[in-house]
Amino acid sequence: MSYACWTMYLWPGLPDLWWRGSRAGMALALAFGLLANLVVAATWVWPELLGVGLERMLWAGLAVVWVALLGVSFRVAVRSTETIPTGETDFFSVAQGEYLKGNWLAAEVLARQLLLAHPSDAEAALLLASTLRRAGRLDEAQATLEELKRWDRAAAWRREIEIEAEQIAERMTEKAEKIEEERADEAAPAEQAELEREVHDQGPETLPLPNVREAA
Repeated sequence: MSYACWTMYLWPGLPDLWWRGSRAGMALALAFGLLANLVVAATWVWPELLGVGLERMLWAGLAVVWVALLGVSFRVAVRSTETIPTGETDFFSVAQGEYLKGNWLAAEVLARQLLLAHPSDAEAALLLASTLRRAGRLDEAQATLEELKRWDRAAAWRREIEIEAEQIAERMTEKAEKIEEERADEAAPAEQAELEREVHDQGPETLPLPNVREAA
């Protein structure tokens, strides 16, 4: 594992988020970031709120929490290197497995890692586009697919690319129709209120009088 990869284990929760798309890892990383920001803000932004003794206690507490969570990060590192295959084919199988299980974030992370290692991997790019579509990120899915169409290796996946493009276009149409329906639903009460206001402003004298002769 490269030095750049090992540095991410210094941030609690980030390894689990990166390798597995874990929501618990995301929550832990965000919580640690919030705690660190609060300590920094309390020290340099609002120093008058803390005494020297309390300030040192906060930094000591943050250091203790960081060291404790650092051990968790390294355990995640060991577990990740044991369970994540190193072969290209097996790595793609893991990404495909996460996709089939509906773990869109994990599938996206793995597909992007494959593309980093093999920038011309058309199958990984197609999986990434499909994952983004499933996650509802249609613009990114379409951009990924358009980029894939320009690759030489995309010729072997022409039919699959066409099917994916049709599915993305269908989802975009459904999304646009849903937005139009929501706008119409929001506009209907306003139009009704405007009509009632116009009727009220005109007054009863503008209403047609019944034909007495015909009624008789």
